[in-house]
Amino acid sequence: MAKRKNDLLELCKKLDSDYIEYGGKITRWFDPDYNYADCSCGCKYFIPLHNEENKGADFDFGVCANPKSKRCGLLTYEHQAGYGCFVSEGY
Repeated sequence: MAKRKNDLLELCKKLDSDYIEYGGKITRWFDPDYNYADCSCGCKYFIPLHNEENKGADFDFGVCANPKSKRCGLLTYEHQAGYGCFVSEGY
């Protein structure tokens, strides 16, 4: 499983708007007053690869469907992004 996760991470396009630890330029938690949410925090635009029909897929990866995000349409690791594009499922 670890190898597959690393393989998928290699496929993910890195953008400046991603968090530093995933190839971007955003220093997460730099501003203690900002909520640095990521896809795993319940973004309504994160479509996970795993669903009832695809039980073998990984919960940690999905596709961004936020039309205002630079990651729209891209394979995304759940902790990779969220700055400026996260929208809570509750909104």
